[in-house]
Amino acid sequence: MSAVILTPSLVRTPNGARPADGRARVRLQSANAREALATSAQRCGATLGTLDKDAEDAPLPSNGWHWSLAHDAEWAAGIVHRGPVGIDLERIAERRPELVAPVLSEAERALLGPFDWRGFMRLWTAKEAVLKCAGVGLGELSQCRLAAPPTPDVMLLAHRGATKLVRHAFAGDHVIAVHAPGTDWTVAWPSECLVPA
Repeated sequence: MSAVILTPSLVRTPNGARPADGRARVRLQSANAREALATSAQRCGATLGTLDKDAEDAPLPSNGWHWSLAHDAEWAAGIVHRGPVGIDLERIAERRPELVAPVLSEAERALLGPFDWRGFMRLWTAKEAVLKCAGVGLGELSQCRLAAPPTPDVMLLAHRGATKLVRHAFAGDHVIAVHAPGTDWTVAWPSECLVPA
C-alpha cells in the first residue's frame, strides 16, 4: 500500500494589498486562507461543502473531508484530507522572550540543540499543527512535547500518549508544518516551498 499524499496550498498576500485596518487585514487573511483551502481541495479531488466549526472553533469535516487553515500577514495556508489534519505557518523571527518558556521545556531544548529562532518556530508550528489536528487549542500546549531530535524536515512530538509525525517546509522566511495521524503519509508541497534535505 502506498503512502497517502497530503496536498497543502499557499497563497501569498502582496505587500501592497495588506490593509492597515486590523479588521480588513483579518478579512483578507481569512479570504486568502479559504483560497488556499480551495486549491488544496482541488489538488486532492475533494468537493467541500459548508466550512463549519464546533463550539471550540475547531473545523468540522465538510462532505467527509477534514480541513485546516493558517495565516499571517504574508502567507495563508490550507489543507484538505480524508482524515484529521493540521497545518500551521509562522514567520521565522525573534519573539518576546516570555513566549519561549511555555513552548520550549528544558528537555526539548536539549533535543533541539543550541537555541535559534528557526528551531523554535519549527517547534511552535509543529505543536500547533498537532493540536489543530486533535481539534484542541493551545490549552494542551504543555501536553505536546518534542519526542526526539528533529531532522531538517521532520519532528516527532508526543501528545496524548502517542508519537506524532510532523513534516516541515519553508517559504521565504516562513516555516510551514503539516501533521496527520500515523506515519504512512507524505506531503506534495506547493512550488513556493523549499524542503530542507
